[in-house]
Amino acid sequence: MRFNLSALIPLLSLGLAGPVNPRGNPNYPDPRFLPLTFTFYGGPASYTLNFEADAYSYATNNDLSVSSIDTGGFDAFNNGENFCFFYDVNNNPITSGLVSSNGGTSITVGPPQVITAVACEVTPASNTCIAEYGM
Repeated sequence: MRFNLSALIPLLSLGLAGPVNPRGNPNYPDPRFLPLTFTFYGGPASYTLNFEADAYSYATNNDLSVSSIDTGGFDAFNNGENFCFFYDVNNNPITSGLVSSNGGTSITVGPPQVITAVACEVTPASNTCIAEYGM
């Protein structure tokens, strides 16, 4: 029995082709969603998280006790309603102690606490549209 390897190579390459943008991975941004940069402050320390407004949860991977958040101009509370959700060390959404100012772009966290993840509702990037299925 003779086996032709050249016929098998195209089939193998199909299995190696992965998704262009694995969801929830900031290293592979999806151009359809608005890119966000939040800076978390706790005392003299701070860290920055780059992610997308795509409704996926992004881990902060930081144990800084956060007292304020700068959303880089993004309205995290969308005129008074939670548009972004912040999660505590038990992976529960923080439902109290978040006070927004400057149109939702500056958030005070009181009392200060560790924020383990952030998720913001789907927001399209400029010059794009996102299909909405179902009603």
